Amino acid sequence: MRTNLVKMLDQLGVNKAFNIQTTADILGKPDPRFHSTSALRYPVFCLKKGEWKNYGGHQPDALSIGYFRNILVTLLAEELASLPAGVLIVPLGVAVEKFVNYALRDRQLGATVLQGFPHPSGSNVGRADQFKANKEALTRAVDDWKRSSMKTRPVPRLSAPKLLIQPLRDHIDTDKHRQIGNPHVGKVQL
Repeated sequence: MRTNLVKMLDQLGVNKAFNIQTTADILGKPDPRFHSTSALRYPVFCLKKGEWKNYGGHQPDALSIGYFRNILVTLLAEELASLPAGVLIVPLGVAVEKFVNYALRDRQLGATVLQGFPHPSGSNVGRADQFKANKEALTRAVDDWKRSSMKTRPVPRLSAPKLLIQPLRDHIDTDKHRQIGNPHVGKVQL
């Protein structure tokens, strides 16, 4: 997944915006320009055909479950609001994009959200087609973000605008509509 993510971000010019060879240089390493989070904070699984599966954000729609809506408008929105103005938000996939847009709907953050960025998972069979279809608009958004960020805050290389990668790592039990989270948090009945 990281390989696909780096390849797509580099093709959009995110690496050039940071004056680095490749975005692999800041992903997964301590770097003040990078912030990673999850739309839903705790692991959530789906019970499908008797097997626990990762929740992909679609069935059921997290926005249809009050507990998850609350997480998005409180925890996620507050976390995004705590970031410096002018961040680049890269939602990994359609579901996360929807969740980020929902969390940001009443907030003025001055952030750029890369709308239409595909989930980089190798199991996302539509990834390449979605990226190809949206590449021009995504590249334009990255260029606009870089220009506006540099205009408002001319900064040295190491203080370049932050990049926010927004993955959905959480899952939901669709049969029982309950979140199964961190064992230290416990189970929440919805």
